[in-house]
Amino acid sequence: MLALLPRPPEALGTGWDKLNHLLAFATLTLLTHLAWPRWRWPRLWALLLGYGVLLELLQGLTPTRQAEARDLLADALGVALAQLLGSAWQAWQGGKQARHAGPEAD
Repeated sequence: MLALLPRPPEALGTGWDKLNHLLAFATLTLLTHLAWPRWRWPRLWALLLGYGVLLELLQGLTPTRQAEARDLLADALGVALAQLLGSAWQAWQGGKQARHAGPEAD
């Protein structure tokens, strides 16, 4: 769990902590959505942002890390980005299926 290491490995970062949070939570959101596709977005948001809050609280208890509200904002932006990408993908797939169905599907 990189979020609780005293110093995360530089090789796994982008060089900007907030972008690391955004990308990590976007990835986590997409994987969670793939694992549980029937879960609705409000449930995913609650789960993932709850996880983000827990990580920040735990970081606040470590001697080398600190809890930051801006990290939670970056987490939320990552979830939002994943939701946007996931919704766009589903719409594109739905349109693709409709085009392949042909006129007899109407």
